[in-house]
Amino acid sequence: MRSVFAFLALGLGLLQATTVAEAQQAPTIVQTTLDGLTRDCRSLGGGPRPGARPLTSVDLNGDGVLDWVLDAGDLDCENGTFFCGTGGCLTMIFVSHGEGHTLVWEENIHGWRAAVVGGRPGIHFDLHGSACGRSGADPCSQRYLFEGGRLVRAR
Repeated sequence: MRSVFAFLALGLGLLQATTVAEAQQAPTIVQTTLDGLTRDCRSLGGGPRPGARPLTSVDLNGDGVLDWVLDAGDLDCENGTFFCGTGGCLTMIFVSHGEGHTLVWEENIHGWRAAVVGGRPGIHFDLHGSACGRSGADPCSQRYLFEGGRLVRAR
């Protein structure tokens, strides 16, 4: 279940999954990263399936500018994916900061959702159990919030 923040974003049409073909609207850093991952898919003899939606645009840090989440698992490479494992799928988060976007997260995760953390915009991650000192199959959730142009773990 998404947080109230995500529901508001969705209701206002601000949460949008984007196909590989539609990704040209993404900032250069996001497009360049997506292009590299797409090349990786093709180097293994595959490529993203038509209609794959690896990008989500949503204002995560509350500054009124769309941020971008790239879920490499959603590239859905035709020959399977090497972007995912027991720790989840490689996910990168690019947030608006100043005149451009900055990569603030590049880790394997099982899922994410926008969240309000201590009254501030943040993200809730579902992670591999080892991130919480548990076995891999055990549930592990952590919350992060935005401080300036960085994403920091909430205490």
